[in-house]
Amino acid sequence: WARHSKLQFREINSDDADILIYFEKGYHGDGYPFDGLGQILAHAFFPGTGRGGDVHFDIEEIWQLIGEHLKEDGTSLFAVAAHEFGHSLGLSHSSVPGALMYPWYQGFKEDYDLPDDDKYGIQQIYGANGRLWGKNYGDKHVHKTTLNPSYPPKYTTTTTTTTTTTT
Repeated sequence: WARHSKLQFREINSDDADILIYFEKGYHGDGYPFDGLGQILAHAFFPGTGRGGDVHFDIEEIWQLIGEHLKEDGTSLFAVAAHEFGHSLGLSHSSVPGALMYPWYQGFKEDYDLPDDDKYGIQQIYGANGRLWGKNYGDKHVHKTTLNPSYPPKYTTTTTTTTTTTT
């Protein structure tokens, strides 16, 4: 997000941070319970006071980290976190398939770069940083990482679907 906007991030160890990150399960005090493995992976709150900006991940998912070989039943923590942080920054879901802010989990892609729809969205809120990034520009290395409504909802979730076959 910072690569394509005027945003700057820094990690702090404080409950006063703009974005607090939690790993929770089931009912965890915010009115939006998790369902265990599958379906609801995480949710985030739009910027604001109280829980505004906070991100909650379902601890019962099989989270995979960058550099690990993704298991078929695993979920990329980077991909989900990047999506949820988009909500923390004020972005709603996108109707563009392939966009990071598309409402369905799309997995992790090597040599990930933020899709154009997401770049334009974050720049509409925070402005462009004026730098060009990517394989042929100032950032010599592409890092391997994983319709705004008038009144955006107070939270959003990332979901996935699973199919179970029994014989």
